[in-house]
This record gives sequence, C-alpha cells and structure tokens, in this order.
Amino acid sequence: MALITGIIIQDIIHPTWMIAGLLAATGACLFLFYQLLPVTKKFRFRKAAGIAVHLLILSAGMTSFYLHEWQNRPNWLGNHYHPGDTLIAVLQEPLVEKRRSFKALTTITHVQQPGAGKVNRWKKVQGDVLLYFKKEDLHHGLVYGSQLLLYKTLQPITNDARAGFDYRKYCASQGIHYQAFLSSHDYELLNNTLAEPVTNMLFRVRDFVIHTFRTYINGHTEAGVAEALLIGYRNDLDKELMQSYSNTGVVHIIAISGMHLGMIYGLLVFLLKPLRAVPAIGRIAPLLVFCTLWGFSLLAGAGASILRSAVTFSFILVGDLMGKKGHSLNSLAASAFCLLVYNPFFLWDIGFQLSYSAVLGILLFLQPLYKSIHFENKLLDQLWKLHAITLAAQILTFPLLLYHFHQFPTLFLFSNFFAVPLSGLILYGCLFLLLVAPLPVLASCTGKIICWLIFQLNTLITRTDNIPFAVIHNLDPGLWQTIVLYGCIAALAWWLMHRKPQGLLWAMVCLVLLPLFRLLSLVL
Repeated sequence: MALITGIIIQDIIHPTWMIAGLLAATGACLFLFYQLLPVTKKFRFRKAAGIAVHLLILSAGMTSFYLHEWQNRPNWLGNHYHPGDTLIAVLQEPLVEKRRSFKALTTITHVQQPGAGKVNRWKKVQGDVLLYFKKEDLHHGLVYGSQLLLYKTLQPITNDARAGFDYRKYCASQGIHYQAFLSSHDYELLNNTLAEPVTNMLFRVRDFVIHTFRTYINGHTEAGVAEALLIGYRNDLDKELMQSYSNTGVVHIIAISGMHLGMIYGLLVFLLKPLRAVPAIGRIAPLLVFCTLWGFSLLAGAGASILRSAVTFSFILVGDLMGKKGHSLNSLAASAFCLLVYNPFFLWDIGFQLSYSAVLGILLFLQPLYKSIHFENKLLDQLWKLHAITLAAQILTFPLLLYHFHQFPTLFLFSNFFAVPLSGLILYGCLFLLLVAPLPVLASCTGKIICWLIFQLNTLITRTDNIPFAVIHNLDPGLWQTIVLYGCIAALAWWLMHRKPQGLLWAMVCLVLLPLFRLLSLVL
C-alpha cells in the first residue's frame, strides 16, 4: 500500500524528485535512530521502524513513477522531435491486418533534424509509435525488425469523441504517444533488420500455433476463439462474438489471465509428479514448470494479468525449491510489488486491476461463502464450490466493472458455470493438438473435436446474450462512488465475517453516500 500511495501521489501532484529524496532521507534517519536505540527503549519506539520502512517504500514508489514518465527521460522522442524531422523506426511486431490497413507497433531509434550539413545530424532517441500502412501501397518485406526511414509527420494520439474509452491515456500508459498513416511515398525500407532473437522465436512459435489452428480447426470463428483462448491472439476473433462474451461475464475466458496459467500449472505439476520420486531429478521439476510458465506468458503477450500469475507462481516455485510453503496473500502482494516496481503504469491497467481484485476476492471470501451452505451430496457440494469461486471473484471486481465498462452481466453465474469447465477442455485440447500436429490424421480428429466444443461454447454464450435481461447497461458510477462502493463492501464483510455491529453502521453510511455522490456528479 505504501508503494501504491507513492505512485498515486507522484501521478496527481507531480512533485520534484527532491521531495522523494527528502522522504527517503527522513525514513533512513528514522530507521538508523531506531537501530541505535538501546534494547530497553526499542519497544517504546517500536513504531518508528515501521514508519521508517513505509517512508522508504513510499519514496521508492514516487521515484519509480518519476523515472518511468517518458517526459523525464532525456532521450524520449517527444523531447527532440519536431514536425518535418526524418525518423528511423524499427518494427516491434509483424503487421496486423485491419479492414483498410496494416498496423504495427514501432520504436523510433533516431531523429534527423534539418541542419547545414549531413554530419552528426542523427540524434538517438526512444519512443513507441503506431504506424498504419495503406494496403494498396504496402511495400513487400515488412517484417518484425524491419527498419524504416520515415518522412511523414507524426500525429499525437487523440480520443474518439463518440467513444467513452480514454484511448489516449491508455496508449500513454503503454508508452505510445504518436501515430502516423503512411502511403508508399511516406517511408523507405532500409536493407538491414534489427530483430531480437528471443522475440523473433516467440513470433515464430505464435505463427506455428496460428497456422496449426487454421489448418485443423474448421471454421474461421472457431479458430479465432482457439487462438484467443490459448495465446491471446485476437485479430481473428469475431467482434460481435467478443461483445457477447463480455455481456455474459465470461470475457476472461478469451482474455489470457491467471485462469489459463493456473490450468497449465496444474497440468505440468500432474505430468511432472513422477519426477519427484527420484531425488536427483525431483529438483528439476519446479525449474521446468518455471521456464514453461514464463515462456507461455511471453508468448501470450506478457499482459499485466498473466504477469501477475507468472510472478505469483514463481514465488510458489521458489518456495518449493527451498522446501518452504508460502502464504497466498503474501505471494499475491509480493507479485504486485514486483510488477509495480518494474512498471508503475500497471496500476492503471484494467487487466491488472481486475486480475488482482478477482484473486484477492477469492482468497478473502471463498471459504466464508463456501462454508455458509453445506451439502451432504458430493456432486452438489462441488457445484456449490464452483459457484462460490465465481461469486467470490465478483465481489471485488463488481465496482471496477461498473466503473470501466458501465454495464453488469446479470447471468454471470449461469454462463461461468458452463463456460469455465468447457473452456478448460478446449484449452487442454488445443495443447494436445499442438503436440500431435506432425500426425495429420490424429491432428485432424482432434481439431474436429475442438471445433465442436468451441461451437457449443459460442452457441451457449450467444443464446445467453440474447436473453433480454442478460446485461444491465448505462451504469456510470464516478470515481468517488466506486470508492464508497468498496467501502460498503468492506463494511458488510466486516459485519458478516467478524460479527461486528459497527460494520453494519458503516455500510449504511456508505449506502447513504452513494446517491449523494451521484447527485453531486450530475449537478457539477
């Protein structure tokens, strides 16, 4: 929480780096003062050590955000670029086909500003740009790592007035501030390429997966779902079908998340279990699981939600190698800490927020929910546990769904009850298809089974979406209403789980504040 507080303070107030330094120095002095105290007085001043550590971490959050802000980097593109400058760009991904163009994320490496001579005019810079190439004017040979000489003036990314989504802010959090729409005369393809070997290998593996699915899974829609479900490739996914997944509350199935990594983790643990019987080889099993999980995370695009799972599982595996068992909440908090130190902009990533809120909800509320109803029948007990997991995940994600997407799926329990197990079968089937891809007959049979399963899943989702009350639209809580809603949830949980009457009182206060904040938002 101290790290998050430091990030938010830096984002809102934008103090100079000297403030963070002053806080860090204060924390260090306070901690040194505590360490130099005699043992007889340390108990009396025991809070000083905690305050010192929190000040140090808060200043670390402020410093991390300051260093990650692009305008504070000396070589950032925006600090050196002027309209009319010639640029050198490197493609960071293969071309993605759109309806009228091809899109690619590129990095600007050099800017050439007009001057009297041609010597020492190139300035080394860094900045990501979205480039759109007209289909009719596309040069052949544009691949990952291609270098381009750009003559077109870059345009700042703006928001669409008709859309409610802040696209400019989203791109800025990814380090993207400019875009350009290119014709054939706006750029020149250079001869040499700059491709990272590891990234190039990941793109080759992704192309193999896509080619395998398109070959053996009949139906463009079904193949698109398989690609999105396994590796997060959404370019072949039907837009209307994706909206149906969102409306029914199961979009997490086709958005690579911790659920996918958890399934793969469970499969790997099961397959490698015989190795643990051999002492000399048993230590290798966690390392194999570690490498496989991170390889899959990178292949799936290394989004914030899947990185959360990868880091959390990494802590579990490290503890396994050390022969120790960690606490789930500690592992979750440690993974969030590491990711926010690596990139503080993850804090505003919707996938990051939903992923951590869902897992935190499961860890906090699953057992109380599950134990609240008891079934003697084992089948009914397992069915209730599945529903309890879905409910626990929704408790803390519910306010975020309203805040970001302004809608709520009313039938999420029904759709998740069938869709989650079915998507698990499809995921394992897709992995098996990749293993048997060199055997055309077996791969063809596997592909037909996967195609049938995906068709059934899509039919279930679309028919559920067609129910009139499947989703409630036009819900638009503001930031303060969302905060008050979380306060209401916390107060109710305090009352129900700990039998504290004060919790019910605070929950009633929050319920009164909700319409008041709504009224203020309408007036102001």
